[in-house]
Amino acid sequence: MIGTLQKAIIVSLKEQALYNLGILVPLNFHTEKAHGVIGLNLETESNIYAEEIADTIETVVHQIDSIFSVIVPDSRLVMTKEIAIITEKEKKMAINLYVEREEKRISLKKESTGIIKLVSLLSAMIYYVQDEGAIVAIDELDIHIFEYLLAMLLEKLSQHAKG
Repeated sequence: MIGTLQKAIIVSLKEQALYNLGILVPLNFHTEKAHGVIGLNLETESNIYAEEIADTIETVVHQIDSIFSVIVPDSRLVMTKEIAIITEKEKKMAINLYVEREEKRISLKKESTGIIKLVSLLSAMIYYVQDEGAIVAIDELDIHIFEYLLAMLLEKLSQHAKG
């Protein structure tokens, strides 16, 4: 039972309110070493993270894009990563997320609530696709997501899901 609970992700309306208000995008991550949620601040130009965390975010963004680009036609989720701070002990990276359409980059914070929600939820759903023991519960999944995109998302996930 405990192992099952450790593989469960619950996305509540409280968590969703963070991106509905344009404050934060929660990204779920699952690696061999750790799992959890990293928040991307939508109110700043760049998010600054330790290099290891920035690398984890980059991996998650690539995973999200593999599904995102199929669900949202002619679009990609891309991330820029630059060195922001270097000290003797660590290197910190500035990252930004964009949706790229027709070779134009639009900052994620300027995207619709539905696209932002999709990015956040895909990070949790990728876990469901990859791990047969994963349980993902999302409160009011259909709110703020265009019906066609929701249907595409559920169709693609059902074809590949292990969880």
